[in-house]
Amino acid sequence: MLFCKLTPLQRDIYKQVLNSDEVQALLRRGARLTAFRAITTLRKLCNHPSFVYQNGEIRWSENDANDQLDEDAANNDVSTWKWADSGKLVVLKRVLTMWIASNHRSLIFSQTRILLNAIEEMCRQEGWSYLRMDGMTSMKKRQTLIDTFNQDSSIPLMLLTTRTGG
Repeated sequence: MLFCKLTPLQRDIYKQVLNSDEVQALLRRGARLTAFRAITTLRKLCNHPSFVYQNGEIRWSENDANDQLDEDAANNDVSTWKWADSGKLVVLKRVLTMWIASNHRSLIFSQTRILLNAIEEMCRQEGWSYLRMDGMTSMKKRQTLIDTFNQDSSIPLMLLTTRTGG
């Protein structure tokens, strides 16, 4: 098990969420719906601050549906994100750097396409070869991707969403 610390930016935003009027009101009144919204926002923040913090403001999560995150992915250019702003991606980069140098091959799973997009951007920036399969990959292409990954040892990474199988 690996523990991932929040980056300084994530920690600052986390404190802003906890000190927000919305969370403070929740603590005074105990509204359950607002608690869910705050917890979801914090969960997304722990993946990457750009999920919840844009233009200097917290973007509160309206729901926890991964489908909503995937919809947001289509409208969000992750190439502008700094992967180093995410403690999880910092640790992932360190681990993958070691594993790739040791000729290990890895399957990297994400619950959402938007986080997979950020991981993919990190792989591009690092110059790592990879294949990607998510819910948008046609059934026709899936077996070819799997076969290519299994047969070509020069490709160390396969990026997948957890819902690729349906």
